[in-house]
Amino acid sequence: MIVPYDTERPNKTLPYSTAALIAVNLAVYIYQYFFANPVRIINTYGFTPADPTWYGALTSEFVHSGFSHLAGNMMFLWVFGRDVEDALGHYFFVLLYLVGGLGADVMHATVVSAADPAAAQVSLVGASGAISAIMGLYAVRFYRTNVLVWYVWGLWFFYWRTGTFKVKAGWFIGLWFVWQALAGFVTAAMKIPSGVAYWGHVGGTFVGLLAAILIGSPKEAKVEYQVEDAKSAEASGAGGASGSAIYQWGRVLNTDPTNIEAHLKIGEAYARGGQVENAANHLTIAFSLLAERGNREKAAAAYAEVLAVGQRVVLPPDILFRLACDCEETGRVAEAEKAWMSLADNYPTVPDGGTALIRLANLREHNLAIPQGAAEAYARYLKAYPNGEWRDLALAGLLRVGKKETAT
Repeated sequence: MIVPYDTERPNKTLPYSTAALIAVNLAVYIYQYFFANPVRIINTYGFTPADPTWYGALTSEFVHSGFSHLAGNMMFLWVFGRDVEDALGHYFFVLLYLVGGLGADVMHATVVSAADPAAAQVSLVGASGAISAIMGLYAVRFYRTNVLVWYVWGLWFFYWRTGTFKVKAGWFIGLWFVWQALAGFVTAAMKIPSGVAYWGHVGGTFVGLLAAILIGSPKEAKVEYQVEDAKSAEASGAGGASGSAIYQWGRVLNTDPTNIEAHLKIGEAYARGGQVENAANHLTIAFSLLAERGNREKAAAAYAEVLAVGQRVVLPPDILFRLACDCEETGRVAEAEKAWMSLADNYPTVPDGGTALIRLANLREHNLAIPQGAAEAYARYLKAYPNGEWRDLALAGLLRVGKKETAT
């Protein structure tokens, strides 16, 4: 016997919906076995292929035939549900559970009614069809995630062994699905009575696979694992302009051309290798995308990382202007100073070149407490733009800074 008990994937959100579904299943079980007639509940709220009802198709997803049935299903739901909920969000996860259960009912009813009409009289209950849909999506979206599995095996009462191992989700769910399909074919073809709705599991899995395709899970998985490979290449020290890190991040861009992290990492790698033009191209794309998405904090933090590389990469004037403003507003005044300096030094003829000098002077005077540097920036503005729109402001600033220097 093997039972999955956890995965090695950290969650970004709390699995409210997974916990709620488990709670509902547990509450139904307690009512069914402690406050009602269990057989009557199964016959009333189960899904009977020979006499289907719309409500039975849904309520059957929360009714179980015994404690071991409930415990096994809830273990699978907890292990795989948390990660899928993290990817889909709380509400879409519940929708997948419900629709997956419906798909399982349809598949089970179709096969059983055709293969063994007598079996179609038996009510189907359990959450396993819905959970199969979750597992189907998991196999596509998280196929490289390690699943932690507990096993126990032995020879009658003489020799028993137990332990744990880990296996990739793609392999675990793939082999589980093959087993369900084979068992389903055998039991249907030979009309062998079975307490397991194998074809329901197959149908639920198909729903999960279809859902994964419709929401773009294959691409999301490919990008995620390509990013993992790129980070591993970086960690191994394969950095430079011709290193495997650039190659790996390039693979990410081939799959997702608008991946900001990939453009940033390639830009930084090129900068470290002295290829400043290539670096500027990728960094320009990255900062443009960040601006489109309005992520000012991330843009400022990324610019600080670029500056830490130590190479002089010249970005376009509009990018530098936005970065300087972002850095100021997020409290990164040292980085803001460098952005204003780069804009003023490299683009003196553009309209923002003069503005950059005034903003640089103001930053040095009021935020960095560098009066001499502020005076140099004010004086530089007056020399470059004697009749500029900020002339009076520069004169007043130069006078003010001069007085401060005299006072000190």
